[in-house]
Amino acid sequence: MAPDQLLLDCPEADLLIVDEAAMIPLSMLRQLTRLYPRLVMATTSGGYEGTGRGFMLRFVADLQRFKLLHDRLEKPVRWCQGDGLEAWLNRCLMLKPDSEPVVATDYPVDDCRLEVLEHPGSAAAWPLLRQAYALLNAAHYRTRPSDLRLLMENPDLVLIVGLDESLSSEIFYGRRRPRGHLLAQMLTAQAGLRHFACYRGMRVQRIAVLATHRRQGLGSRLIERAMQYGRDNSLDYLGASFALDPDNARFWQQAHCRLVHVSYAPGKSSGDHSIAVLRPIAEAPETDIRQLRQRLQQQLPTWLTQFLQSMESEQVTALLRYADYEAGVDELEQNEIEAFTAGNKGFEICFASLQKYVMQCIARSSIEPDRLLVEKAVQNRDWKLLERESGSEGRRQLQQRLRGLVAALRKAC
Repeated sequence: MAPDQLLLDCPEADLLIVDEAAMIPLSMLRQLTRLYPRLVMATTSGGYEGTGRGFMLRFVADLQRFKLLHDRLEKPVRWCQGDGLEAWLNRCLMLKPDSEPVVATDYPVDDCRLEVLEHPGSAAAWPLLRQAYALLNAAHYRTRPSDLRLLMENPDLVLIVGLDESLSSEIFYGRRRPRGHLLAQMLTAQAGLRHFACYRGMRVQRIAVLATHRRQGLGSRLIERAMQYGRDNSLDYLGASFALDPDNARFWQQAHCRLVHVSYAPGKSSGDHSIAVLRPIAEAPETDIRQLRQRLQQQLPTWLTQFLQSMESEQVTALLRYADYEAGVDELEQNEIEAFTAGNKGFEICFASLQKYVMQCIARSSIEPDRLLVEKAVQNRDWKLLERESGSEGRRQLQQRLRGLVAALRKAC
């Protein structure tokens, strides 16, 4: 069965078998794990599909808290064990790095020196290049041999964007899509800033720190080093675009990068929606960043019931907090919310008031909200889908539980 049809029909099954699981959007896979407690998933973890690393780093890693049996096929099927050509390709393209770079765990982080490598592809830099690529491969689901080529051929891998006005206008109208300018195109074509591609800026494509050295400020120092590079070269902004997850959102928020846009469709490799973040270097982009944030505040409630309706509840929570969502709830709306929680007023009649209020409370609170609160009061998912996922609760029971959740939220806020 096609995965979308499977989610639509939800036939009973003792066991669900999913082949090439990495090709299915992660939001669908997460939904399947809730509907079917027993699954067998087979997939390629590397290779030409380009989605295997995302499956391993973004989906399987989240399943570790559950009971998980993980088997790996090591013996080749299409060629001989110990094939020389396979070993040569793996070695040349670093398809299977030996290990993560080894750094002493007691090394004082404050003594780390950050520098820009002028010739990372030179023979002298080869040992360091191997370590850097091994780190990227271990940390990022989109690391490919093409990244190794860029590291070897590009002197400093800084992407400077500054397109002329005519090309920027063509991007705005959707007529042109120049390769290699993802962030500038996203904010010009999708977010509607006609002239944004004319700015000169940097996009952070990859940032990685060893697991043993994370949460000690090294990532923030890398961003500050990039900001200094931007000031030294008279650039306008530093930005990034990445698949939304709570940890990534917290890092970029702490790096003083402002959330300005959410993609309209999930990414092919991650299966999640991407967000765009910006930090101004010059004064020129400040007004545009402010306009983008205002647009986000105004349109986010509609987006969450449309193209973001299938977004995972944890991601919705991270999005609301990163956006610092705020909405004025007047006296009439407060009365309507009270009529829902303390009376029998129907959900559909109160939804507009409930959505604004719940979104604002989630954004202001550090408590993780119940999934039903997000999926119904914020995203307005279909009652039948929520009934199937709960397994035991009907619409009446779900609505009653929702009343209690909103009432508890009112007390907490």
